[in-house]
Amino acid sequence: MLESNFFKLDTLAARTCCAIGFRVGNLDKYGFQYAGVVIKGRKCIYLNAFSLSFLDELKKIDQHLDPAKVPLAVCDGGPSFWGVLYDTESKEFSQLSFNGRG
Repeated sequence: MLESNFFKLDTLAARTCCAIGFRVGNLDKYGFQYAGVVIKGRKCIYLNAFSLSFLDELKKIDQHLDPAKVPLAVCDGGPSFWGVLYDTESKEFSQLSFNGRG
């Protein structure tokens, strides 16, 4: 269900941190990690997005790196790394945030 709503990310721009106004580009270039969270009683999914090309670089350093098992966290990765919340009830995305300007 979440992925069928990815088109809604086209209209969302970051409002916080150091990348205000940044928007998500071509989703085919990203890998995703999902985590269920409850915020003020609402069930949400946190989506952690990372550049697939960066993942290739990380795997050169650590061949055993598996993003299905280990959360990826990068500081100051710019548009290559971002996160967003998805409300499972309203089916809307919010709080888009990029990991720095890059």
